[in-house]
Amino acid sequence: MGNETEQRIFISYRRSDCQSQANGLHDGLRHRLDRSKIFMDIDSIPPGADFEEHIRQEIEQCDVVLVLIGDEWLDPRPGTETRRIAEPNDFVRLEIESSLKSEHVRVIPVLVEGAQMPHADELPGSVQRLARLHAFELSDSRWTADIERLSIQLREFGATQARTAKSQPTMTFSDVDDDALRYALEHLPAIFRTKDLSEHPAVLATHMEVSQLSNYHTIIGRYLMQNRDRLGLTQPGRPVDNRGSVWTKASSQAPPSRLLAQPNQMPGTAAGVHAHPHAVSARGRTPVVGWIMIALAVLSAGMLCFVPPLWAASRRKYDRRFRRRMFILAGALASLMVIGFALLASSPTDDSGTSTGTASDVGVGLYLVAMAGGVIVAILYRNPADEIPGAAAEFSRRQLRQRYRNLVEMDRSLASSMMVGRPDLPRDYSDGGLLDLNNLSASALETHGPLERHEAEQIVEVRSSLGRFSDINEVLAYVDLPDSTASRLRDAAVFL
Repeated sequence: MGNETEQRIFISYRRSDCQSQANGLHDGLRHRLDRSKIFMDIDSIPPGADFEEHIRQEIEQCDVVLVLIGDEWLDPRPGTETRRIAEPNDFVRLEIESSLKSEHVRVIPVLVEGAQMPHADELPGSVQRLARLHAFELSDSRWTADIERLSIQLREFGATQARTAKSQPTMTFSDVDDDALRYALEHLPAIFRTKDLSEHPAVLATHMEVSQLSNYHTIIGRYLMQNRDRLGLTQPGRPVDNRGSVWTKASSQAPPSRLLAQPNQMPGTAAGVHAHPHAVSARGRTPVVGWIMIALAVLSAGMLCFVPPLWAASRRKYDRRFRRRMFILAGALASLMVIGFALLASSPTDDSGTSTGTASDVGVGLYLVAMAGGVIVAILYRNPADEIPGAAAEFSRRQLRQRYRNLVEMDRSLASSMMVGRPDLPRDYSDGGLLDLNNLSASALETHGPLERHEAEQIVEVRSSLGRFSDINEVLAYVDLPDSTASRLRDAAVFL
C-alpha cells in the first residue's frame, strides 16, 4: 500500500504496440513523482518460477497500474488470427487480471497514439471490467502537459491512499510469528494451501490481533513466498479456489539450512526444551563431568541439586531460552532444598535426635524431590554438545545482521549515516556482512557479495533504470540469479 513517502506505480504495455510511449511515460513520471517508484517489465521471471504467480505477486505490491493502450494493442500475433489479449498466457492479460483482482490497486487505462478504448466484447471475460474504467489520454501533441496532469492525479491519489492506510490498520511482515508458522508447517500435509496455514490453530493463536485484518491471508502468503527456501517450500502453484495458492514441501525432511536457522529439539532433551541451534548430540558416550553431576545430586542428598541445571545452562551459551529455563529450575530446586532444611530444623526430635512429625516428613519429601530434579537434569543433558566448526561465528554474524536490519527499520537516516551495508567504506564496526543493494557499486558487490561480475553489473544497471529497490524480491524479479546465489543475497541484502 502506498504511503506518504512511497507510491508504487506499474506501467503495463505491449512492446510491439507502444514501447517508445512507455519509455517516455516512465521517464516523465520519474522526474515529477520523486516520492514514487515506477516499474516496467516484470517479465524477467526466474527459471522454474510459475510466471502467473510471479506476476500476481509483483502487481500485489503496487498501488497503481497504468495500462497503456496503443493503436495496435488489440492486434493478433503475427501469423495468427487470435488477438494476444485473448491468449491465456499473454503477459499483458495476466497483468491486467491481477490488477483488477486486487482490492487496493487502482487501474487506469492510458490511451496513446490516438487509440480508442476497447469495447467489453473485444476483451476476454476476466478483463472486461477494463472497458468500464475511465481512461486517461496522452496525446503526442500535448505530451508534456498531459504527463503533468497525470502526475497531479497520481499525487492526489497517493495522498488519499496514505490517509486511508492510516485510518485502516493493516498487517505487516513484522507481525508474522515465524515460530508459529514453522510449527504449523510441520503438522500440515506435504501439499497444502495458503489458508490451510493461515487458519491453522497454532498460527491463529499467535496472530489474534491481526487475523481479522483484510490483508492477513495475503501477508501470510507473501511471507511464504519470500521465505520459501528457508521454510523448505517449492514454488507455489496457481490458486484453484479461495483457499489461496497451492504449496508443496520440498521434502518430508527439514531444509538443509534448518540446523543453523532454527533451534530444534535434540535427542535426549526434555519436551519443550530446545537445544543450542549449532549443537549436535554425541550419542553413546557419557563424559566424566556428566557422572559427576549425577553423583553430586545423589551423594549430597539434594543439597547440591541446583548445580546440574547451572552446568546444563553453561553448555548452551547461545540458547537464551534454554539457559533462562535452567536458571529458573536451579532456583526452584534450591528453594525446595532450603524449605526442606527449614522444616527439618524446626521439627521435634525423638530420644535419638531424629526429627519426627509431619513437618519432618514434608521436609524429607522436598529433599527427595530436589535430589530427583537434579539427577533428572544431569541424566538428560549428560551427553556433550559438540559445536559445529564455524557455526558459532556464523550465528553471531546472523545476529549482527538482524540487529542492524532492525536499526534500518527504526531509523533509516541513522543507519545511512553509520554506513550500514557499505563494506566498501571505512567503518569501525561490523554489521555482519550486510550489503546495501541501493548504493554499492558493481565492483563492491562482486568483492563483498556472492555475485559474479556480470550479475553485479546487471543489478546496478537495473537500479539505474528503475531507481532504488524496495526489497530483495524486486531485485530477483529483474535479475536472473542462480538459486544458491539468490539465497545468500537474500540473507545479506539491505536497502537504504
